[in-house]
Amino acid sequence: MDDLESTTARPSIEISTDSVGPLPVSASKLGGTPYLPAGEPAPQGRVAPLTFLAQIRLEELPDNDFLPDAGLLQFWIGRDDLYGMECDDLRAGDYRVVHYPSIDESVSKEDVLARYVPANLDDEDELSPFETNDSLALSFTMTSQPLSKDDVSFGKAFSDLWSTMFPEVPLEAWWKLPKDLTEALYDRFATSGHRLGGYPCFTQWDPRGTNSLEKEAVLLLQIDSDDHIMWGDVGVANFFILPQELAAGDFSRVAYTWDCC
Repeated sequence: MDDLESTTARPSIEISTDSVGPLPVSASKLGGTPYLPAGEPAPQGRVAPLTFLAQIRLEELPDNDFLPDAGLLQFWIGRDDLYGMECDDLRAGDYRVVHYPSIDESVSKEDVLARYVPANLDDEDELSPFETNDSLALSFTMTSQPLSKDDVSFGKAFSDLWSTMFPEVPLEAWWKLPKDLTEALYDRFATSGHRLGGYPCFTQWDPRGTNSLEKEAVLLLQIDSDDHIMWGDVGVANFFILPQELAAGDFSRVAYTWDCC
């Protein structure tokens, strides 16, 4: 397992949620009042306004080589029962990812709320994964993350390593190993929690290679269920991007998916 960990590790920025309450409109946050440039309308879905999910002040992140150095990266989702996800085409849903290269600090909360109305959590027609319309403050930690057991490439990576180390012992599938070994793999290569970059986790399966989403797409943002946000039945949401589009700072074709138990 050490070899699999060391050969597949990639940088990932873990996201921790802190206090719940009002924050400056331009702060890194989950939920609450977003930043909007002066005069710009809030993103609109096909039939209803989108819900603000998260924004990241990029200069607050640890040094990394996969995200822009400055500005604000923002994520919006739909208010329907699938929160804007389109199951058959993960780029065709009712959601938006926006990168603002610069931030106007003069924009006030009152100005934003004149253009953005948060989801009414008491209205059964306006659905949201949030338990409250307050903001969650965010903090960031750079980590080195091994390949996730849920990743579409985990089976082949494990099988290749097994064949190298134990060529005389055929392996049908890693999850058919003895229970103590599979439990150890589950524990060591689990990747729950909120993060930027790295490897994703799923409660069902990795959709890459299907659903119009290329196998080469990499994780941009993962938002997990916790005490303040709930994706269905303790699910997890992921945003994916092609490496060449991420390198170019092009967030126009980010794919969005979430699943639950």
